[in-house]
Amino acid sequence: MDSKDLIQILKSEPLKFTYDEIEQMMDEELEKDPAEMDTDFIDLCANVLNQAIEANKENESNNKSNNKKHIKIRILKIAAIAAILVITIGIAVPVAAKYVDNDTSDKIVQFYEDHFSINLKDGETDADKHSDKNIDLISKLNKSGFDHIILPNALLADDYTYDVDVMEDENFITALVDFQNTVDKSVISVTITKHKNGIETVLNNDKQVTSEYDSAKQLNINGIDVLIFGNKTNSSILYVDNDTEYDIALNNYNFDSAIEIAESIE
Repeated sequence: MDSKDLIQILKSEPLKFTYDEIEQMMDEELEKDPAEMDTDFIDLCANVLNQAIEANKENESNNKSNNKKHIKIRILKIAAIAAILVITIGIAVPVAAKYVDNDTSDKIVQFYEDHFSINLKDGETDADKHSDKNIDLISKLNKSGFDHIILPNALLADDYTYDVDVMEDENFITALVDFQNTVDKSVISVTITKHKNGIETVLNNDKQVTSEYDSAKQLNINGIDVLIFGNKTNSSILYVDNDTEYDIALNNYNFDSAIEIAESIE
């Protein structure tokens, strides 16, 4: 008898099984690989047991010593099952089904079925202060036509070396900066784009972010809205300051690491 048949019996004749039998069937299903679990069956078993717990609570005073232990075990089990169901669904359902952790303003970031969409027209895009012009990289960028630069201090520390390439045309000045971590040799690529003819058109148009990211966070740091997107292995940081936009790609940096780097934009 498969889980679909058992679901029908549990729905129509739940008393056909003892509660111990239901609990055992549920345990057997939970032992399966997450991709093979029948979460509907597990959920139904938990509901039947939960109803039994509620019924037993009413009679607990009459048979307190016998029932208390079993009730406690089943309450803990059902709580654990709820967590397992969330984890299982998270494994089985891709980002396209909206299994995301999105801690952002819906005025700025929207999550659709397969991507994040960013619109900064209602965001804060005027930094209170900028990176020290005496820093070698900042000085080079200033001389290349960037009036003000604001980068995470974490990247300007001695832990990173850098290579920079600046390009210019009639509309943009673009700097490509690769920061390499001196310890693990990981690379963070930063694209800095200064819009010569105003940035309003960029702020009023959606910028799409890949569906590979399952987490998003918005921070207000140094007077600007900073957006972080990531997962367990890769992340990105996006922000705008006046007429300049920043796109920081962090390969092999998880979401939490990206947040730490973003928090050093001050």
